[in-house]
Amino acid sequence: MRKLFTISSLFFFCATALAQAPQGINYQGVARGLDGQPIAQTDISVRISVLKGSANGEIEYEEVHEIKTNTFGLFTLVIGKGEPTAGSFNFIGWTEGNKWLQIELDENGGRNFKLMGSQQLMSVPYALYAERAGNGYEAGNGISIANNMITNTGDGDNSATNELITAVELAGSNLRITDAGGTKQVDLSTLGGAAQNLNSVLAQGNNAGNQSITNLATPSNPSDAANKSYVDNLDATDNDKSATNEIQSIATQNVDANTRSLSISLGNTINVSVADADASSTNEAQSLSRTGTNVTLSQVSGTGGGTVSIDDADANPVNEAQTLSKTGAVVSLTNVSGSGGGSFTLNDDSNTNEAQSISRTGSNVTLTQANGAGGGTFSVDDADANATNEAQTISKIGAVISLSNVSGAGGGSVTLNDDSNTNEAQSISRTGSNVTMTQANGAGGGTFSIDDADANATNEAQTLSRTGSNISLTTVAGTGGGTVSVNDADFDPGNEIQNLSQVMIQGNSAGNTAITNLANPTNAQDAATKNYVDAADAVLSSRIANTYAFKANYNHTHSAPVTQVVTIESEVFDTFSVLSGNSFTAPENGVYQFTVSGTSSLGGIAMQLRVTPTAGPAQTIDIKRQLGYPLSSIINYYDSTIVLLNAGDVVEMIVNSGLVGETVTGVFYGFKL
Repeated sequence: MRKLFTISSLFFFCATALAQAPQGINYQGVARGLDGQPIAQTDISVRISVLKGSANGEIEYEEVHEIKTNTFGLFTLVIGKGEPTAGSFNFIGWTEGNKWLQIELDENGGRNFKLMGSQQLMSVPYALYAERAGNGYEAGNGISIANNMITNTGDGDNSATNELITAVELAGSNLRITDAGGTKQVDLSTLGGAAQNLNSVLAQGNNAGNQSITNLATPSNPSDAANKSYVDNLDATDNDKSATNEIQSIATQNVDANTRSLSISLGNTINVSVADADASSTNEAQSLSRTGTNVTLSQVSGTGGGTVSIDDADANPVNEAQTLSKTGAVVSLTNVSGSGGGSFTLNDDSNTNEAQSISRTGSNVTLTQANGAGGGTFSVDDADANATNEAQTISKIGAVISLSNVSGAGGGSVTLNDDSNTNEAQSISRTGSNVTMTQANGAGGGTFSIDDADANATNEAQTLSRTGSNISLTTVAGTGGGTVSVNDADFDPGNEIQNLSQVMIQGNSAGNTAITNLANPTNAQDAATKNYVDAADAVLSSRIANTYAFKANYNHTHSAPVTQVVTIESEVFDTFSVLSGNSFTAPENGVYQFTVSGTSSLGGIAMQLRVTPTAGPAQTIDIKRQLGYPLSSIINYYDSTIVLLNAGDVVEMIVNSGLVGETVTGVFYGFKL
């Protein structure tokens, strides 16, 4: 039966400036059926989401509760104490606009949630902000706040080991700094503009400056988790932690007749369509290329293609092997490179009616053979005075051969089918690379060489031609070759469509170029991925920045009882060129941390950071105070400070002491938070 989830909710919240605010919001609801009766004593699942700005806003925090209703269908839970599935309850930005509470229910206690509705959170939950207000920085022992600068002035306990900042985190517009005394937070929302989505960021320029995106929040959608898993796996197997020198393998696999999967190592797999209207993957466009004597035809769907050598030692296409054939009375010779060759028709193709010679010697008459058959010799000497077996006369007129009769008997005539001695049958033979044709009546015939160095009739020169949308390759020795159609309606080779697999085969390097101006996704899966990117960009837009980190060695001997600038002796690294001479120049607005460590020869010299803004007077910050340090021993020191700078502000180390001859050496480094 379909359930109707009716919500009666009460919020209970307590906060005080003197104690930590409770991290939770009490919530009650009643589940009823369509008949109005409570859904009693039933295990249900409730998903609570805190949305930004509106009832359809971005999910800022999400959790799931598995609870059981009582006999009245009532259930009670504490928002903030469930199983988190997105975001962190402690870091909900209560000061960042309106918040909406979205309720989803699975009446069977599973994860098949149905949306029950959303309502705007009013004033009570915003008391959570009191906790952060109570934890803000205040000036006091060891901390000085002046002109937007937070300065560590020391705490007078003669210990340089408990002042270290152990963690710095930027959560939304809040800067959290953790040291030995706990965690403090500063609201920096007034220092920046509105968050940008990916489109607005790329509109300013798509060059990432060789920087990496770090510290991404956990994705909330299954598709997003797959993307993050790829990044996590890549990072886990990358010893140098560099995103610019990775090696990946790309592979394809057939799924069915119209689909192929494309996968990348350490990443995911997608399916791409290979349908091309004729449902055949064996007649796709191929590329033909020639390098030296090698001719290469690209594969289609992983088959076919290959490379053959056409080297015949002399690189002359006009002396290649030819094939001689005979069909009926027609003799044919194939051409070479479109020239030579040809055919002719024999006037007489019978070897049984050839011309013979007849002769008489004494009483013997001889008839020559024709093609090794027939012919012979017989005697006409009768010596018997018998008139019926006397000599006869044979004669030839034109193609008619006549034999006279004897005593009115015998004799007769025959007509030759062929009376020409210039078209007689000839024999053709091949010995090695020599082809020989016999003479006919002492004329014609001869021998010629068909040697092309390799005696291979399957690798001869072929001719490639194009007629309209048909590309033809001539055969070799009656095999190979053929014609394929590449019709794409416009016959323009510069606008052909390739699928992703064909593009990746040509090369998978993007040449350090970003994809820009992508249209909105149309599929649910794509929309989820874009939502993740937009959400991540909104959270991370203020984090994606250059750190401008540097590190340098300094060595200074105080030569006079006046203020002197400490000399930077050498640079360890300065990737962003922020050091010039003995000073650091802020390249952009932001919060910077500077640390000075090293040794003082006498322990009494007073070192300071001098900040010279682009407008206004210079200010100094003590980083090693004279008070509290022994004056007669070598002192190791380590001090750091955080300063809010504007672009162009200059920071340098100075000494102001009457101890002439005092020497300080060490390391000066800093970066933008």
